[in-house]
Amino acid sequence: ALPFSDGWARTKFNGQWGFVDRDGKPVIRHRFEEIGPFREGRAKAQMNGGWGFIDQGDKLVIEPRFEDAGDFREGRAAAKLEGRWGFIDKSGKFAVPARYEDAGAFFEGRARVRLQGQWGFIDKGGKWLIEARFEDAWDFSEGRAKVRVGGQDAFIDENGRVIWSSPNQRAGTES
Repeated sequence: ALPFSDGWARTKFNGQWGFVDRDGKPVIRHRFEEIGPFREGRAKAQMNGGWGFIDQGDKLVIEPRFEDAGDFREGRAAAKLEGRWGFIDKSGKFAVPARYEDAGAFFEGRARVRLQGQWGFIDKGGKWLIEARFEDAWDFSEGRAKVRVGGQDAFIDENGRVIWSSPNQRAGTES
């Protein structure tokens, strides 16, 4: 079992995952190999090895046809198909084609994606906002994102301009 969120908890029963309410009553049948938390009215769910999405009425709203999937954020979820990541909308259609090596979730209108071994940021339509040029990247928060460039941690603004870097210390660690 996992902690409660929005009044429901993810629980495992007879090897299958579902949700129970605060009284322990099943609200989503225990029929999934794995299941994620509800985000924006959808939860990723794995059946027969594939990932799809259910709604809070226990209805499968996006068929489990993906190799992997992320949670919905800002109307999009990362989804992996044929070894590549893209972003689907709430109907399950690709809003951004599956062409990336890896992908994160949308935060502040930007999602981090990896292409040719480098990370950058795209908008909800797949347009590059910050070209892929970082060794690693984290999600945006408060208009800033942590990145790794030249083996050093740095922070960038929403335009990709480095606003802080240190050759002697990694961001989030003490010297």
